[in-house]
Amino acid sequence: MAKRIVTLATIAFVASVVLCPAGAGPPSHTVRIGFLENIAPTFDPATNPAQREFVEGLRELGYAPGRNVVLEFKSAQGDLAVLPQLAAELLGSKPDMLVTGAYAPTVEAAKATKSVPIIIVGVADVVETGMVTSLARPRSVSRISTRRRRNWG
Repeated sequence: MAKRIVTLATIAFVASVVLCPAGAGPPSHTVRIGFLENIAPTFDPATNPAQREFVEGLRELGYAPGRNVVLEFKSAQGDLAVLPQLAAELLGSKPDMLVTGAYAPTVEAAKATKSVPIIIVGVADVVETGMVTSLARPRSVSRISTRRRRNWG
């Protein structure tokens, strides 16, 4: 159960805000989820436990990449100067939400959009870092805890 914390938090948010707003059931359109990362070179659920759990959680809700959800991944691969361009490219594909993996990608995503929800994974205190002014009113930015009891190795 502890190994599923990220997945459950992610899926709860995705289901409640993006995939099934107001209990309306799955959307009739293909859902687009953009990932903006600063280091990981690829989106590879086969080798990345957090990515694998995210995809598994989507499948548990009836969403399968390539069928009714499109996952688009952009990585700066350590070159933070390209993050604004990558954020713009992701937003150009009209995603339903963005997932960011650290502080720098989140800041660039927040600068690039005020309307697309941004899900932050891997930032412990979004208020202290200034990403949001309040947890009660985060605007389009929401935080998901990645604290887990087991080590991903």
